[in-house]
Amino acid sequence: MPLPRPLPASHRPHGAAVLSLAAGAEAAALLRQADDIGRGHPRPGTVFHQTDLLLAALATAPQALVATVTRAGTARTLWPLRLERRYGVLVATDLASPFTQYSDVIGEPLDDETFQTLCHRLQTQHRVDAILCRAVRADSGLAPALTAMPNAGIGHDGAPFVDLLAFDSFDAYEAQFSKHTQRMRRQRRRKLEKAHGPLRFTVLSGAAGQAALATALQWKRQWLRDQGLSSRVIGAEDHEATLMAAANGPGVHVSVLSAGAAPVAIELGFANQHHYAAFMGAFDPALAAFSPGQEQMMLTLAWCFELGFSRYDLLPPRDAYKLRWTRGHSEEPVQDYCVGLTAMGTLYKIARQHARARLKQAVLALPKDIRAKALRYGPLAAGVGATAAAFGVLID
Repeated sequence: MPLPRPLPASHRPHGAAVLSLAAGAEAAALLRQADDIGRGHPRPGTVFHQTDLLLAALATAPQALVATVTRAGTARTLWPLRLERRYGVLVATDLASPFTQYSDVIGEPLDDETFQTLCHRLQTQHRVDAILCRAVRADSGLAPALTAMPNAGIGHDGAPFVDLLAFDSFDAYEAQFSKHTQRMRRQRRRKLEKAHGPLRFTVLSGAAGQAALATALQWKRQWLRDQGLSSRVIGAEDHEATLMAAANGPGVHVSVLSAGAAPVAIELGFANQHHYAAFMGAFDPALAAFSPGQEQMMLTLAWCFELGFSRYDLLPPRDAYKLRWTRGHSEEPVQDYCVGLTAMGTLYKIARQHARARLKQAVLALPKDIRAKALRYGPLAAGVGATAAAFGVLID
């Protein structure tokens, strides 16, 4: 397919953007400036663009580039990218993917002309087939350029959030739940304390936060095995190592609910000024009957009120359980985009747009024990019947 062509330099307005692509040590040096470059543009979508996470992702990415837009000799925009092969297609996506829940740039928004120049350079200089942007918000610095690309949208979803500014206090938020729900919460608390000791809530960082996060990852691995599910992050040594390194960052918070001396539920969250994003929650599977994860979330919400956050972001996708926390009132629409730069990239875009969602539904429709066997012993162990069931859902 024809590539977007940048305007000749002679036709660009005075002081226009100058685009460059950096790798290796130069890319790392730019990422160390990310906080300063992004400080004047603190969009919610940049909550995952934290220096520690970006540098850790840079160290493990198969290939990485940092696109930089400079105006008048000053770096105004950074877009850290990872290049990875997916089914033989070279795809450029956010450097911190799969941790990044919103695609965005750091600093000033990326204009349409500069984006087209970037597309051209990625394809001609680095043989990139497609650019993938997940969960792009309307206020993303990528939105102006992506919405101008014809047929680039491949799917939409929602990001539920609790609008903390809509309530005078945590007590006012909790009062939105029915009296039955509030009573059940108190009963579960009492039962948990009676069985395992008094509850204590803390928010950790640094080495203590990393130790708690290691426990959360262990619980999450066990839960995924029990459910017959897999994750691109949980269980992948390089991605888990990246997450552990990121826990040292100043904008990363690990909230822990303990009963007695032992943790029972843990949440990893990222913060960007007044925006808090709940990235991952986990609880001790042995205590599932007490619903410690729900209690931990309520206490984290109370902490967010105390610190003056304006939003508790539950992130995409728009799962039903998240809507119970938002009371069904608050949701940010998001859009996935894929820009095909070659014929192979266009085929990849079509596959993501039309086949990926149905394949996921097919897998989730399989019985839990069949999914678990497939993960433990390989797809063949799941049996011909499971394969037939999956294809049945795909073609239905």
